[in-house]
Amino acid sequence: MLSQFEEGNAAVDHNDDSVEYSDDAKFASSVFYEDVNDIDVYVEDGDLVTAGLIAGLINRALVDIRIETPISLGGRSEVIKRYEGDVPSNRSRLYILDGDYSSILCNMQRHVIPSGIFRL
Repeated sequence: MLSQFEEGNAAVDHNDDSVEYSDDAKFASSVFYEDVNDIDVYVEDGDLVTAGLIAGLINRALVDIRIETPISLGGRSEVIKRYEGDVPSNRSRLYILDGDYSSILCNMQRHVIPSGIFRL
């Protein structure tokens, strides 16, 4: 439900699943988080639980690095594609695959993961 202020100002519901972003837009969205993320972190899944878990793990492991919002690219193949097409930048980037489906299906050995991508 929108408040009166939101109704008059055409508020955007960021939890609205009917909005679909292109793969390029998802990747480029990291620019909006530069103030809260010291590095760009790209992950498969975008749900709040996974994002919070990944941010928490990174913040605990790398105490000098602050991550609030990992960027969801929408799937394993997109994370790998963006990693392989990565070009040098003034910002550090981290690519993470969560490995959930591979673990469930016992197929970890079948997936070829480039050496620069991290798997949780």
